[in-house]
Amino acid sequence: MSWNTFGRVLRFTTWGESHGPAIGAVVDGCPPGIALTESDIQPFLDARKPGQNKFTTQRQEPDAVRILSGVFEGRTTGTPISLMIENTDQRSKDYSEIANTYRPGHADYAYDAKYGFRDYRGGGRSSARETAMRVAAGAVARKVIGEVSIIAYVAEIGGDAIDPANFDAQEIQRNPFWCPDADAAKRWEALVDNARKAGSSLGAVVECVATGVPAGWGAPIYAKLDADLAAGMMSINAVKGVEIGDGFAAARLTGEQNADPMRPGNDGPRFEANHAGGIAGGISTGQPVTCRVAFKPTSSILTPVESVTREGEATEVRTKGRHDPCVGIRGTPVVEAMMALVLALAVFADGAMFVNPAAAGEIYIGDIVAGGDGTGNAPEDYVGINADTGFFEFGHNNASIINSGMNPELVEESTFIDSVFILETPLQVINLEGAAYQFGPQDASGNTWNHIISDATHDIDKGITDIWAGGINTWRGAVGIHASAGVTIDLEEIRNEYGFEVVRYFQAFMGTDQCGGQVTLHAILSDDLEPIDAVVAGPFGGNQGEFVSLEIPDEAYYLTLAVGAADGGIGCAHGVFAEAVITDTFPANRSVSTPGGETPCPPFGGGPIEVTITSPLGDGDPDEVVTINEFISGPVSGDQVRAEGALVEERLPSGLNEEGFIKTWLLMGPFQQNFGAAPAIETIQLDYLTDGDAGELVVEPVQGEQIETDFALAASTGLMATPNAPSINPGGIPTWNLWADDDDTINFNDFYGGDLSNLMMYAFVYVIFEDDMDVDIALGSDDAVQVLFDYQEAWVNSVGRGCGGTNQVQDLVMLNADIGTVEAGVHTVMVKVFEGGGGNCFRLRFQDSFTGLPVTEGIEVCLAPDQVPCEWDSAGVEVSWEVTRGALDEGVSYEIDLDDGDVELGGWIGQRTTGGDTSAHAEPCVGPVAELGCNLGADGLALNWINPAQADLAGTISISVDGVEVAVVPGDSTSALVPADGFAPLGSRVCVTNPSGLSACCGAYSGTELYINCGGGALSEAAGNGLGDGRAWQEDSTLNPSPFLVTTEAVAQNYRTLRRPPFEVADTQLVEPEFTDSEAGSVLFATEREFNGDVVYSIAMPRGNYEVTLLFAEGANSQQCQDLEDPAESGQYCRVSDLYLNGELVADQFSRHVEAQRALGNELPNSNYGVAVARGPYVLEGVSQVIVRVGDLPGGSLFRPNKAAINGISIRQIGDGPPVPPPEICDNGIDDDGNGDIDCQDAFCVDAANCQVAPGERFVRGDANSDGSINLTDGVIPLLFLFSGGTPPACADATDTNDTGNIEITDAIIIFSWLFTGGAPPQEPTPLSPGYASTDCGVDASDDGLGCEQPSPTCQ
Repeated sequence: MSWNTFGRVLRFTTWGESHGPAIGAVVDGCPPGIALTESDIQPFLDARKPGQNKFTTQRQEPDAVRILSGVFEGRTTGTPISLMIENTDQRSKDYSEIANTYRPGHADYAYDAKYGFRDYRGGGRSSARETAMRVAAGAVARKVIGEVSIIAYVAEIGGDAIDPANFDAQEIQRNPFWCPDADAAKRWEALVDNARKAGSSLGAVVECVATGVPAGWGAPIYAKLDADLAAGMMSINAVKGVEIGDGFAAARLTGEQNADPMRPGNDGPRFEANHAGGIAGGISTGQPVTCRVAFKPTSSILTPVESVTREGEATEVRTKGRHDPCVGIRGTPVVEAMMALVLALAVFADGAMFVNPAAAGEIYIGDIVAGGDGTGNAPEDYVGINADTGFFEFGHNNASIINSGMNPELVEESTFIDSVFILETPLQVINLEGAAYQFGPQDASGNTWNHIISDATHDIDKGITDIWAGGINTWRGAVGIHASAGVTIDLEEIRNEYGFEVVRYFQAFMGTDQCGGQVTLHAILSDDLEPIDAVVAGPFGGNQGEFVSLEIPDEAYYLTLAVGAADGGIGCAHGVFAEAVITDTFPANRSVSTPGGETPCPPFGGGPIEVTITSPLGDGDPDEVVTINEFISGPVSGDQVRAEGALVEERLPSGLNEEGFIKTWLLMGPFQQNFGAAPAIETIQLDYLTDGDAGELVVEPVQGEQIETDFALAASTGLMATPNAPSINPGGIPTWNLWADDDDTINFNDFYGGDLSNLMMYAFVYVIFEDDMDVDIALGSDDAVQVLFDYQEAWVNSVGRGCGGTNQVQDLVMLNADIGTVEAGVHTVMVKVFEGGGGNCFRLRFQDSFTGLPVTEGIEVCLAPDQVPCEWDSAGVEVSWEVTRGALDEGVSYEIDLDDGDVELGGWIGQRTTGGDTSAHAEPCVGPVAELGCNLGADGLALNWINPAQADLAGTISISVDGVEVAVVPGDSTSALVPADGFAPLGSRVCVTNPSGLSACCGAYSGTELYINCGGGALSEAAGNGLGDGRAWQEDSTLNPSPFLVTTEAVAQNYRTLRRPPFEVADTQLVEPEFTDSEAGSVLFATEREFNGDVVYSIAMPRGNYEVTLLFAEGANSQQCQDLEDPAESGQYCRVSDLYLNGELVADQFSRHVEAQRALGNELPNSNYGVAVARGPYVLEGVSQVIVRVGDLPGGSLFRPNKAAINGISIRQIGDGPPVPPPEICDNGIDDDGNGDIDCQDAFCVDAANCQVAPGERFVRGDANSDGSINLTDGVIPLLFLFSGGTPPACADATDTNDTGNIEITDAIIIFSWLFTGGAPPQEPTPLSPGYASTDCGVDASDDGLGCEQPSPTCQ
């Protein structure tokens, strides 16, 4: 085959031949939303096209490119981009003389030797004509890496090199040779012209330089940037050598000559040389990326050269036609294109490419407020906008702001922001066109505080860098606006940039942070003249808020976000628009399905917990690609998470964040101190633990260790109470707790669950230095702080202050100057932070003593003194999918196979957090057998069940009838047969008790008519009751519950009104005989079974057709259950239930009450004295078990429910009953007895001879080593066996994945394809998943002579 594709995530495939009708390329993996037209590509093709001068081939090709797919309305769609160029000037006759002759130096013979067939017209695919499509694809790649500038030039032709001293970049476009040296270009004219006239050719060296490549592109080992660059360049026709940086010249240098010296710079290190070509260790360094490419002289020349024919005869050959005398000239644009393609590939391969979220349907308002364009590229220096001046400013000013000029004020530095304003009056102008909006009477205070800030709240003044809103601090972004101020976004500019289809909805969580002031939040849509629509949230106090979605009509030109002072003051009045976006879709929602209902242990024990993530599509494009991220924390490892089509990875915690701050510490406290935020230095230096064995200068903390502090001797008088975090100091004893913050700041308020004052906290960590280092310590704190390094005081500071902004350091501890070089090994850091009031936090990192740069490599953070290297438990599992938004509309799911414990769930799509369920719980199985089936037949009662996955199957299962044990079966049994001769005439209760002592029960009744009075015993006396309807109503009372009642917790309750005359059971609504007002006449259905949960009856009866009616009674006035409009107005016991019959919902939210029936349009006579309501009759055909379930509903439904309840059940056989089915014939392929199981699948055939499987014959295809799972090893085993004398497979039948009867290389390919590329699975018996179950096992259907000497334990 031919390899026609280059790249991985971003890749391009070329097609076509030199003399075919057309050539083309398909670029796949390009993100959506990038502006692209044919005019963007054509200039690069024009630079390469032939026939431009006498120094290139005279073939005349316009090379006009057409975009066939992947672009709509001038923007990429995210789907493959197909490009085509038609060939218009082929002259195939020029090659007729060489159709049977090989051209030396060309690929003619190599192609013939490989394929046995070749296209001699210009070389077919081996022609450099193909490189035109590389240039076209490279033009697309340049759009992806727009910040990078690429230039290539010819540095040498025929051994004549340019003079670097004459380098002039402007000269490259002025001559036909792409030469930066004007003198060399003049020399080359004669050089190339002479070669052309002589029928010969010349080689060339092309140099290429890419500037603007940031540090960090590429990856070590097998995805090195220079390795990909070399591969890309070497793939160009006629290229015979590639050098990166100094290339081969580096071998002639000494170490000090080859090194690229570095000095401190304003934006990272400054390099003094670039011998490495901008790449070190396979990763870009931020310097220009350089390479040199050597082109050989073309082999298509007129000078005769000795050769052979296809038949092997000697001959001479010369190539007629139109050819380049020096292919390096037109190869220069091809080198540029390959540089662009390799750099774009590096971006995507590392995930460094930020896919434009606007193209994926989201524009981040927080990014715009920070000075960006809404796609996440805001400069890190900008924090927010001054509401008075409209200027972007560093940090946060933490001061009052009043209007001093225009109001609103233009924001000149952002295309997407119209203006900012301060609320001076309730009727405030909100955009520069003059539209005014009426705020609340107290919203306008005339001043505000601090900037309008991005990705923070105004609690940042207290050192709180987390984004808090509504009591949640996991938001992925926010706009913080202090009352009374606002910002107006220009929607028209956003439409112009990203298209109308994106600007459909504004969505955010509008709320408050922890500060507690009263605010109202406004989201306002307006045009040039007036507001169009608005939503107001609040007034809110601290930690409140709500989700808001506001549809944006096309006539809305502006979106204004504003915060008002709800109580007229601005103190602590912090408004937060968390995860504020302009979007064309809706936020995602997470739902969790955990074990519940009748099944005690799903799937009968422990997990799996199923989690589904969906996002209603809204107006979005269903073909757009989105990335879904999910994070699971708790007692879960990666192998317990199953997510089809997703990448599942374990996240191991790191002690450092990307800025070098230590984020994982052992914390202890809070200790009481009465000296405020800035105690005296000598007070700070006191020992707050004890003066005994566990003092500050000797303590070696480990997680969970407690210190019996003697507070009579220690500086502190005791621990402070932490009611919101009671577990941090069990028993009131100081305890070292593991704590990690993913950002740069350790926030003690989060740790102890509140905002306490006058306290002291300890933080401790072990730091391992891999080598000797010269480092200092940088830190910030709220408030005073002491730092001990290796138990010696390195810093003490008595200052009341806040923590400062993100990544801000306030103190620099000159560690290197004080103690010298820190030696390799384990060192300790202890931090003591004193708090007077407000925030309580700190941040600390090591910095290089000479450059001041953070130390992020060469050190490890540990939580125990003897860890080398540090040992970390998994911090959780990350799951990520890449799907279309249409697929997300349907939802993606994953499973957590968890036996016991709680897990926390979190995730995001783009900038928005996934809402919905955030936790799940599983327990080990402590329940009975599940899905108990009871079927009464001629041979007795057939029982079948499923054992819980966690059940103890080593013991025995006891089966009892009415409390008397009648059978004992092995603990792993799933079925039994109980003779019917022991059943009571009025029904018996049959229970299956597993080895754990827990039972599941059902009832058995051998008759054909059954009437159950659910809760009343009076009608069960003798055979009937004269006041009833003449039927024998079976007793079901608290003292003597019905044998058919599954939910034994259900109790008989007296009903409030005891008046009801007899009625006819067959009626579906009611029958009204003459009312009898007597105690004796009141007993029919005067009581009922009710349960705060579901009430379930299970009755096994002879197989037949049955008519089932469900009966309910209602007394006079029915407790005012008429709450169609307001459920709160209903009586306490308003009965509303879902009714199920044999698992089918037959009545949804059924209400049995008089007023409710009337509200539903059911006119009920005699309602003043009570009615009977019947549901049914329902017909069940061919059944031997009837299960009635009255489903208890949660509050807040159409009617206000309260406890499931039922008065009576009528079951009556109709017709003659179905004929007794014939027994199953076990080898005819027919379901003879009609139970859904055929031949050996039927329980009747379990002992049939043809259904017996000899031990060792069951297997699953693909499990070559019989270890119970299918993985890479199972594909390697047949290869080793076939080609290197490896041991035979444990199971030959399993190794024969295609069931040919032979072990061959194809068997390994099938395994690899199925595991890694989604190929077809092995033949039957086919595994459903790599970790297969015993139900996947089977026998070989073909008699091929192979066997399975060592079967998998799973299949035995």
